[in-house]
Amino acid sequence: MKHFLRILIVLLGIAIAGVLVYRVSHTQPAAPGGPKSDSLPVYGSIPEFSFTNQASQAFGAAELAGKVWAANFIFTRCPATCPVQTLRMGRLQKRLSQGPRWKDIQLVSFSVDPEHDTPSVLRDFAEQKHAQPGQWHFLTGARSEIWQLSTNGFKLAVGEAAPNAGSPLFHSPMLVVVDQQRRIRGYYDGMTEAGINEAADAIHRALNELEE
Repeated sequence: MKHFLRILIVLLGIAIAGVLVYRVSHTQPAAPGGPKSDSLPVYGSIPEFSFTNQASQAFGAAELAGKVWAANFIFTRCPATCPVQTLRMGRLQKRLSQGPRWKDIQLVSFSVDPEHDTPSVLRDFAEQKHAQPGQWHFLTGARSEIWQLSTNGFKLAVGEAAPNAGSPLFHSPMLVVVDQQRRIRGYYDGMTEAGINEAADAIHRALNELEE
């Protein structure tokens, strides 16, 4: 019973954090001296990182340099939010791939279940979801590093169901847009079509900033 209550408390905390991030992402103005009021705000920067992708290759900040990218946190055997998140990411891929700037964009899904989601598992999952090679990356790595990147890098809620590692981490369903300089430019609802539309618009706006 205590274990069940602990899980509920963690899930509630993550849900509340997700709502707060979503509200902030749609109300926070640009910082003084920063971009124009009609530009995307900047919410912080993603630190250097490197994990392993579905092709068993090192992939991280270095490979994403100069790209605008959208990121989320999922795991392959998730029965809750992840199937919808992945479906929406697939729709985002389809939409963006039809544009002329597709090669300047990357999609990244971080697994919060690294003990199960090995590169081979992620490869099969990517194929099932019709992820375009070289465009949509599924990453796995050390549990502690994934935790740190989610919490300190993306500023997203993360939780542990039990004190012992082995089960997936609780995670936020938010979709995060990051620009060419690894700056966070927006948080969007990864569970809805409206959130995906807003993320797509933010990606195009971030791409156009370099041309202005």
